[in-house]
Amino acid sequence: PNHIFQYSLVDFGSGSGRVLIEALKNGFNKVYGYEISKNLYKVSVKNVKDQNLYQNTIIYNKNFLDWKYEEGQRVFFIYNTSSKEVIKFLIDNLKQKYIELGLEFWIIYVTPEQDEIFQSEFFDKIFSKVNRQGTGFCIYKFIPSRQNTIKQDIDE
Repeated sequence: PNHIFQYSLVDFGSGSGRVLIEALKNGFNKVYGYEISKNLYKVSVKNVKDQNLYQNTIIYNKNFLDWKYEEGQRVFFIYNTSSKEVIKFLIDNLKQKYIELGLEFWIIYVTPEQDEIFQSEFFDKIFSKVNRQGTGFCIYKFIPSRQNTIKQDIDE
């Protein structure tokens, strides 16, 4: 959806910075990257500077499980490079924070091997282009207001 460009994109496992650069070139005003590898972190900083996009980019040399909310972060990019447990832990942290904030967010998930993590009442799959080999991506929308409905059902 076009309106997501008003928010910031966070790339979990940003590697050489390709997604950060493309996100800025294609409509996002601010991007964040998390890259645990010191070498890839240095490459991504250099690549972003070479594209003259550094003023709109924050790149952390740390594990994406250390993610902390920053104002405007509402779009998250995940390339399936982690185990199901790691991705589930990350998504649970995101859900908890955004339920607390009462805000929606979107996840762009490339090569979605752990798609079942998003099979819950909180997520709508709003786009999917995945072939039989599992290559492609999905976009999920998180809807925090559904948490209140579920709690009411349990209380009744």
